[in-house]
Amino acid sequence: MTTRRRFFPTAKVQHVPGQTVELEMQLRPVASEAEPAAISGATAQWGCTGWMCDSLLVAEPDGLMVSALPGGDTLIEGGELEGVLDYRALRYSMWKGTPAAFDYLGNARPWPGPEFFCTELQIDTTYFYEWPGHVFTAALTGDAQWVVAWDSPFIEDPEYSSESHHRAHVLGSVLRVVTNPTGGSISLTETLSAKAVSISTGEVLLEMTFEARRVGF
Repeated sequence: MTTRRRFFPTAKVQHVPGQTVELEMQLRPVASEAEPAAISGATAQWGCTGWMCDSLLVAEPDGLMVSALPGGDTLIEGGELEGVLDYRALRYSMWKGTPAAFDYLGNARPWPGPEFFCTELQIDTTYFYEWPGHVFTAALTGDAQWVVAWDSPFIEDPEYSSESHHRAHVLGSVLRVVTNPTGGSISLTETLSAKAVSISTGEVLLEMTFEARRVGF
């Protein structure tokens, strides 16, 4: 049985014949199931600083030789000003992208930037070279992690190279390479392969190399 209810206003609201009265009602919203979040098809963001070294960041422009290569990369090598600078331990460094800054000679500075980073670095590890030191780093951000390996790993501990005991270890999203000063008994180049790999997909995002060069004398 349907019950009908009639509502009467408590006060008169119409005083002039022929005019209408507008009534406003507020309805309580009805709870509904939450719609599933849309899945974005965009690739997760990530970034890399490339190889970094404190001494290289403050290097004097006169001790560096900078070349713009045909493919768009930038080659930066170390040189020597006798009695003043000796940057020869920087055998070479390869940089990709657009330089973040230039020196007074108009050459690219070896400074990482949003679109400029070093992907290849070769260092002479002979013991008498004091510059640029022995510690080199690279850092990742976002959806990326390091996968690294020496071409000749030390059997007991693969973080070390087998011959010269240079070390590469991953600290969170930072890759840190520490070179061991070497003598002139042999000529040898030991190569570290460093890959930035997507955490979510396993895709290789970037490949970098670090070469520790021993020179026999």
